[in-house]
Amino acid sequence: MGSLIVIMIVAIIFLGPDKLPEMIVQIVKFFKSFKNTVQEAKDTIQKEIDLHELKNTAVEYKEKIEKLTDNLNNPSSMYNNKEVSDMFGDITKEFKEIEEGLKKEIEKPLESAPQIAKEEVKKDA
Repeated sequence: MGSLIVIMIVAIIFLGPDKLPEMIVQIVKFFKSFKNTVQEAKDTIQKEIDLHELKNTAVEYKEKIEKLTDNLNNPSSMYNNKEVSDMFGDITKEFKEIEEGLKKEIEKPLESAPQIAKEEVKKDA
């Protein structure tokens, strides 16, 4: 607080009481403009950082897509991919279960066919 009083006394001596209010207004304007400039610089830097992060994310996705398209274009590497082979294994398993279920459904009417034929013969007799 003491140093602020000394600065005010020196300012009054050098500037005089007439020019002191004008100088205070100019100093306040300068600090506001400096503060705004610093804030704009911070915002610009933050935007650049965000853009850099977005660019890195986009590059990662691009690499993943390129890898997947390479796998699709090269069938031999596709079969080496564990995820794809697991998926095909699951599909094959489901097809086998469906096939077994259909066989059972087809065999049921065939097993009951002789019984139905015997009943038809009895009706006709």
